[in-house]
Amino acid sequence: MPEGKGAWPAIWALGANRDSIGWPGCGEIDIVEWLGWAPQFITGSLYTITVSGDDTALITPYLPFNFFTLSTKFHNYAIEWDRTQIKYFYDNKNYATYKSSQITEAEWEPFTKPFYLLLNLAMGGTGGKAIDYKKFPFVFKIDYVRYYRKLQ
Repeated sequence: MPEGKGAWPAIWALGANRDSIGWPGCGEIDIVEWLGWAPQFITGSLYTITVSGDDTALITPYLPFNFFTLSTKFHNYAIEWDRTQIKYFYDNKNYATYKSSQITEAEWEPFTKPFYLLLNLAMGGTGGKAIDYKKFPFVFKIDYVRYYRKLQ
């Protein structure tokens, strides 16, 4: 992970129907986000449309640990996702599970459709906040990405 305030790296996925129905109706799964201004946390989130239809529901599991090693060695961030739940993992340890039964059927519906993966390093904004320009260049190194599909 890039070290320093202002960095906002993320591994995330958006609903493949985003162009036709927009966000948050398409759904969003943040597999991991690391906020440079809060380096003691990693977060994973689900975004979906609420029952009212005009707001977002944000569900954010987080790990409040001492993450000084996030910038010095590689770690594994993963989800296991099926039609009934999404499990979050950090270095192969399950730290949060969200079940379809925890929200309405309409709120869970986006997570039953195809998504596409994004890997990015944003700077500033609501996640990164103030940027420490002395830390440039920020680097977000990815060792590998794997995708497994469960055989029926």
